[in-house]
Amino acid sequence: MSDRAIAVIEPTRTRKIQIALACSIVASLLVIRVFPSTDDPSPAGVIGPFIALLTLPHHLTIIVLAFRQRRRLYTPEEIPHLVPVTAKAAVVLTSWLLCCAWAILSMFYLMDLGAPRHKTLFFLSSLEGFFVFMISALTSQDRLDLLARQDAQPTSLMFMVDENGEAVAMEGP
Repeated sequence: MSDRAIAVIEPTRTRKIQIALACSIVASLLVIRVFPSTDDPSPAGVIGPFIALLTLPHHLTIIVLAFRQRRRLYTPEEIPHLVPVTAKAAVVLTSWLLCCAWAILSMFYLMDLGAPRHKTLFFLSSLEGFFVFMISALTSQDRLDLLARQDAQPTSLMFMVDENGEAVAMEGP
């Protein structure tokens, strides 16, 4: 890095996503603690802990990558091209997949609320589903804002044909 490197302040939406990720981690740990203590032979009792165990590394990875990005110093030339971790397409896609999984799990418990402890498990899975939905919506909004900002940036690429008749892209003035 050059001596002109500076730290970049994260947008408030990114901080909100990180707070929601932390709350979701706590809810997932609670789900992991409560689910195995039941002798539930239903499909929800089998896939619930599995979804919670998938949620934990997903959220921890995003938090760690965002922390690394926040700690890094950037040159002024790099700042306009900076893509927040929470705005990457893979984060948005995996967040929506987790959201769907938690919604399906909640629906399994909703169909059989009369069973013992299913009300508690429905509440916990719905709470986690709410957190993951909030994360998914915020990351999608972050991604859409990034794409709009990139579309608004003027491009300096010039397209021309070289002496062999092939299309060539060159950086313009």
